[in-house]
Amino acid sequence: MRRASDLLGMPVIDAEKCQVGTVHEVLASIGRSRIEGLLVSGKPLAEQGVIAAAGGVHLGAESVQLGRGQAVLDKEAAARLRRDNLTLEAVRKLTVRTSAGTRLGNVEDLILDGWRIAALELSDGLLQDIFQGRQTLSLSRQFRLEGEEIIVPPDTVPREPAPKGEWLHEQGY
Repeated sequence: MRRASDLLGMPVIDAEKCQVGTVHEVLASIGRSRIEGLLVSGKPLAEQGVIAAAGGVHLGAESVQLGRGQAVLDKEAAARLRRDNLTLEAVRKLTVRTSAGTRLGNVEDLILDGWRIAALELSDGLLQDIFQGRQTLSLSRQFRLEGEEIIVPPDTVPREPAPKGEWLHEQGY
């Protein structure tokens, strides 16, 4: 498991083991609970390019590796992928509420299992983050995206933060 923000700044390596750039932004589909693409910038690209996460792109421990034939998308495909998905920056502006109106927190990050979004990491302010840690909310339950809010069932309760030194796999992710 890793956070989507961990991908930012990662080198992107092509099939010939040459670095083609670094991850500048993540494109996420909250409705499909998955990462759909990466915005990549770097000198070989000359400008920001978009890489689709599907079809041969591998998330390594230290880099993103492109499969053979995997390349930066053409302008039309890149525009479609950008239009249909949210950047991580936009995801971080989302608030999570229950359908009964209870505010659970703001999305701070996405917890990933490969390209799948396994959970949302929620923040309820700097002081709570420091003294209590951030809660996580599994995306395995029914939810809907309405404007800048993710609406979850009324009985939804985020998981409490893991004790210091433990990671989310201890919580079942």
